[in-house]
Amino acid sequence: MAKMALLRKAHKWLALIVGVQFLIWITTGLLFTLVDSEKSHGQIYRAKQNIEQAPALPEQLLTNTQLVEKIALNIAEQSIHSIQLKVFHQQWYYHLNTTTGRYLFSATTGEQFNVEENLALSLILESYQGPGKLTQLDLLTPPIAEFSHIKGRLWQAHFSDEINTTVYLEQNTGRILSHTNDTSDYNDILKMLHFMDYNDTGHFNSWWIITMAILATLLSLSGLFWLVNSHYRKFKNRFFKAA
Repeated sequence: MAKMALLRKAHKWLALIVGVQFLIWITTGLLFTLVDSEKSHGQIYRAKQNIEQAPALPEQLLTNTQLVEKIALNIAEQSIHSIQLKVFHQQWYYHLNTTTGRYLFSATTGEQFNVEENLALSLILESYQGPGKLTQLDLLTPPIAEFSHIKGRLWQAHFSDEINTTVYLEQNTGRILSHTNDTSDYNDILKMLHFMDYNDTGHFNSWWIITMAILATLLSLSGLFWLVNSHYRKFKNRFFKAA
């Protein structure tokens, strides 16, 4: 009896915890449908990216050995996930994706590329097609609250439009990382709650989700055991009375 009382108590607490999270999932899912998708993704004033026409490939490219030497001189020891040959502003670069971020190295000289202020301003203005004026341009150093998963420095530009657009650009690659605004910030909160991404990892495969899955499983098992035990006791009582 004491064990069943403990089981019933645990089942009720599990139902409360899982029920609250289910309520959050339902509420945030409903709110997602009410938010303007263009505003929520920061795309309303983002210009369409033009496909850059690639120039002729240089005759003399760095060899693998030369590239590795240049990387070692500029970046601390790390694991390289991939290397791709890409065009940026009519120049060929090796694009590195590593454990510490993304980098560009000249395909001919091996010099590491970084976006300085004038180029950053030009790239950001190219990506913005709204009515606002640039009010502030800052270079952010990690950790950055809005992008905790990004390990490199970012250029941040604020615009004076009606939705307070902010543009982020990676200094190491010149890539426009994101356009955000008041609505997208609100949407980010909804996504954090809906996917339980409380550590801002950028995906939903977190220990929060795993914990909730375990609790939901325990809730189902305890409820099933409670149900079976209850019917078994009723059957047992009726059998003995009949006997």
